[in-house]
Amino acid sequence: MDYEQLYTEFNEGAARHICLESKVRSRAEHELELKEKLKGKYDARGRLLKEKDLEILRLKSLLAKEAETAKVVRLRDQVFALTVEVSALKSTIAQKDTDISLLDSRAT
Repeated sequence: MDYEQLYTEFNEGAARHICLESKVRSRAEHELELKEKLKGKYDARGRLLKEKDLEILRLKSLLAKEAETAKVVRLRDQVFALTVEVSALKSTIAQKDTDISLLDSRAT
C-alpha cells in the first residue's frame, strides 16, 4: 500500500466520520427541539389541569354551601311547623285549663 492510497483511505474515513458526526448532531438538535416543544405543550396542559382542579374544588365548595343552605331552610320550615303545633297545643291546654276551672267552680 503506498502513501497516496493510505492518505485517500484516511480522508475517506475522516469524511465518513465528519458526515456521521454531522448527522448525529443534527438528530440531537432535532430531538432537543422536539423535547422543548413537547415540554411547553405538557406544561401548558399541566397548568390547565391545575386550573380545572381549582375550579372543581371551588364548585364542590359552592355545592356544599348550597346543600347546607337547603338544609337550613328545611330545618327552619320544620321549626316553624313545630312552633305552630306548640302554639296550637298551648291553646288547647289553655282551653282545657279553662274547662277544668269551670268544672271545678260548678263542683263547689
